[in-house]
Amino acid sequence: MLGIFSNRTISMVITILVQLVVLCFFNCKVSSSHLLKNNTQTAIAKIKKISLVNQSPKYNVFPTSQPADLFFKAFANFSVQQTNNTVCRVETNLYIRHLKNNSFWAVKMLESWNKYPTGILNGDVYQMGVYDECINIHNPIRAQYCLSDIVIFPAPSMRDFSKFESENINSYHNAWHQILGWVDYHDQSARNQVNFGICIPSSCSFTDLQNTLQMKLDEVFLSENVKTVVTVKPTMCSTSNDEYHTTHWYYIISIIFYFIFFLCCCATFYHFRILFDYKDTKKKNENQRIILAFSVIKNGKELLSYDKNNELNHFNGYKVFTMIFILFGHRFMKLTNIPLSTPENFEYIYKDGLPILLTSMNLVDPFFFMSGFLTYVMLHSTFNSKEPLWMKLFMPFVYRILRMLPSYVAVIAFTAQILPHFGDGPFWKQNTWNEADICNEYWWINLLYINNFIDSKYQCLIASWYISCDVQFYIIGVILGYIYTRNRKIGIGILSFFLIISLLIPFYVTYTQKLDGLLKVDVPFLLNPRSSITFDKAYKPSYLRATPFLVGLAMAFLIEKLKEIKFKMSPTTAYIGIFSITVIAMWIQFYGSKFYQRHRPYSAIENALYASISHCTWPIIGCWASICESTGGFGPAGKITNNRFVVPLGRLSYCVYLVNLIVMTISTGSERKILHSSYQTLIHAWIYDTFKSYLFAAVLYLFVDAPISDLIRIVFRRKKRTLTIQSNLNRK
Repeated sequence: MLGIFSNRTISMVITILVQLVVLCFFNCKVSSSHLLKNNTQTAIAKIKKISLVNQSPKYNVFPTSQPADLFFKAFANFSVQQTNNTVCRVETNLYIRHLKNNSFWAVKMLESWNKYPTGILNGDVYQMGVYDECINIHNPIRAQYCLSDIVIFPAPSMRDFSKFESENINSYHNAWHQILGWVDYHDQSARNQVNFGICIPSSCSFTDLQNTLQMKLDEVFLSENVKTVVTVKPTMCSTSNDEYHTTHWYYIISIIFYFIFFLCCCATFYHFRILFDYKDTKKKNENQRIILAFSVIKNGKELLSYDKNNELNHFNGYKVFTMIFILFGHRFMKLTNIPLSTPENFEYIYKDGLPILLTSMNLVDPFFFMSGFLTYVMLHSTFNSKEPLWMKLFMPFVYRILRMLPSYVAVIAFTAQILPHFGDGPFWKQNTWNEADICNEYWWINLLYINNFIDSKYQCLIASWYISCDVQFYIIGVILGYIYTRNRKIGIGILSFFLIISLLIPFYVTYTQKLDGLLKVDVPFLLNPRSSITFDKAYKPSYLRATPFLVGLAMAFLIEKLKEIKFKMSPTTAYIGIFSITVIAMWIQFYGSKFYQRHRPYSAIENALYASISHCTWPIIGCWASICESTGGFGPAGKITNNRFVVPLGRLSYCVYLVNLIVMTISTGSERKILHSSYQTLIHAWIYDTFKSYLFAAVLYLFVDAPISDLIRIVFRRKKRTLTIQSNLNRK
């Protein structure tokens, strides 16, 4: 009985255990399936959430098509239709008929411009096409190339559109965010703008193209709740013809330039002959001086001459190094005048780039410093002479004006009459015509040396404000130098007063008018420097730039005193001093890069202080360098600024300053293709244009500056040594 009970009990237990195992297995299976289902549903939900981001109410305003597709729809069968010009309509119909027959000239017109834009989201706003392929079509119609400007923004019905800054856009946002939500910060190039190069018949005007473009784009874009505004400027349409108006002044100036060139060639050939004429006498050479003034051999020899004992040679070295950096800055400014791809590389400069690029709009201050120093050094002997007072004060000014005028007038005349006919390209008219028109109209303001006080919209040669400031400073320097020569205490007192005033005025003007403490080289300024308020009100006026010149004048007084007491400085002191002063001055200089930060609160007192102190950075370095050079402190290292290579280049500084922007305008105006935006592109362009600037400056010096300067010397009967120093060092 017990065995039977035991067997039954065992059987029941086994049965129960089997049932429990089956039940547990079933429950685990169900739980696992349910968990897997939940995980799968969670993943699907995430994917759906991501895929439905652009379908939420916040995003339902975006177009359904891609930006490039909309442009292609508008341009696929594009031709000028909105016109009242009969000739334009006839030539357009002729183009359409020949295009259907695949005529060579019509197909060339069609393929010379892009219908499907690329790189819009990347910031490649210029869709250039092939400029030369378009304008070289002459038969049966003449074609013209027009660069249109198309701005894209939300239509009025898209009022709930939320702007996103580009930094906040991720991979899953709608691509239209980059365009429709673009915020125009001053440190970025536009992403909501596209410039199309379009080939049309030359009989069609820019307004015909603008109206037709606007109509075509409205048909396509408005249906997607996107608005476009089309602008076509007359200066952005070009043909193979030279379209700039030619006046009698063009022929007169051209004849004068050819005559000077011919005269220099004849004088050079004559000089070459007399070099082998051993019967020539000194008296005969004196009679030939006027002719030989135009000899390239003589002028070239004077340009390349080097006197190692001239203690002022190091100023030529400073001029060369300063000018090279100025050329780099000017080339950086011209970078926005050409089509660039990948503008993020360019915009990086404003965030983490070199501060020297952003804060060096005061880089001409070293030239003002050197001008002040040399004004006293060159005229010291004149002030102590027995000549009448009016000769001491008036004649130096007259001589300086006459010395500066020939090259200055030549560059103004070239810009006004010759430059517009000098080249071609998509940007040629825009870069040269306006400058030529201004010089034709307001050249006389430059020759009166008052153009730094007028609106820059009416200033011929935008960089010529420096020349006017320099002349105005020279007048003050002559007066202060003469007073110091007569009475040192009074001279120092008056100079100190002017120095204090020169520091207070920038502070006062900046503070009261709420101006920026420095001229920002941001994108709007680079695109149109003449529209900058800071450039007009705080950058050009001489009463806001006088500190470096006055410091240079004071340094000339100090070095004269140091030479009297025969002061000498050790090389160790010189090197430690120049390093320490440079570090401090550059820290102050680079502080200005903080003003480029986005959303940085404006502080009038901070900007006013920087506006005043920033004009002391380069002069302080120049002061110490001048003391070291004059007292033998630099030793052998002084050869860096005093050698046979830099001294001749320093003599060309004035001519380089005059021609460098013209050289860069020619380079940018002739550009046909998009360039990659990078430091490498900038450096290559800088090296190329620096070489060309010095080459053109040498031509200007040899054929205009040196010959006429020699004639002026003959008229004023200056001694050769004095005039050589004056011409080489007393000018920029």
